[in-house]
Amino acid sequence: MMTQAGLAKVKSSVWLLAVGVGLVCNLSSVQAAEYIIDRKHTEIRFSWNHLGLSRQSGQFRDVIGRVFFDPDSPVGTTVDVTIKVNSLMTGVAELDRHLKSTAEYFNIARYPDIKFKSTSITVDTKTTATMTGELTINGTTKPVAMSVVWNFTGAHPLEKINPVYQGVFVSGFSARAKILRSEFGITRAIPLVSDEINISIETEMHRTAAHQTSNVKPPSPDEAPIADEQLNPSPAVKEKKATKPNKAVEVEALDPVKTEQEPAPQPPPKTDASSSKGLVSDIVDFFSTADGE
Repeated sequence: MMTQAGLAKVKSSVWLLAVGVGLVCNLSSVQAAEYIIDRKHTEIRFSWNHLGLSRQSGQFRDVIGRVFFDPDSPVGTTVDVTIKVNSLMTGVAELDRHLKSTAEYFNIARYPDIKFKSTSITVDTKTTATMTGELTINGTTKPVAMSVVWNFTGAHPLEKINPVYQGVFVSGFSARAKILRSEFGITRAIPLVSDEINISIETEMHRTAAHQTSNVKPPSPDEAPIADEQLNPSPAVKEKKATKPNKAVEVEALDPVKTEQEPAPQPPPKTDASSSKGLVSDIVDFFSTADGE
């Protein structure tokens, strides 16, 4: 039977252990800040060799994820990202439909998401690292390594001129990777269309703690995918937005969105009918004279 002194000693040990665990957990949470991916400023592009003629490309436009990152201890970084396959775009509507509706490419009905979860970080320089993680496509998970460049961490560069970004703390990264699509069951047209796929990622992230101390509400990682009309609004929607401006739009204009506009088609040069008729008559007269001589 344990004496009161022994029982008190055990309780003291348990208490010290609990305090120690709590300190470790608290220290970890302080060091690694939580970020949410800025879906408006994140691009995941992929490219492939097409028949040896050129490199073609596409992108995923709907990316959801959380990142824990501490600039002073990048080895502790963790990444958990979900890509909505239905947001795939190549710029060719027929190809988009084929890739998204044919099970031999992306079986969206069964696997609507692509997922990536980091497993380790190896620091290469002060601003570069190699991230290893598990990539899941069509239900198949394979290890993938990517090179990562840390671009920036700090108060949002626009916070002094755009009220929307006041109190917003951000980080930005670029990353590159290569995978073999055959490893994920996508084998059609190999080798005419390359097995190797190059992946490039550009992302900006908002620290959740900064959101919590400002009036900006952080997006939920489980929110619904971006609607198609948001990704590619119809002309009618664009015109409606243009004819009814509001302050929010004016403020957002301080952070311009990259757009590419094709030059307006030029009408064919006008031809003077009378001058053309006269020219034809001159040519006919010339050959008639030549024949007569």
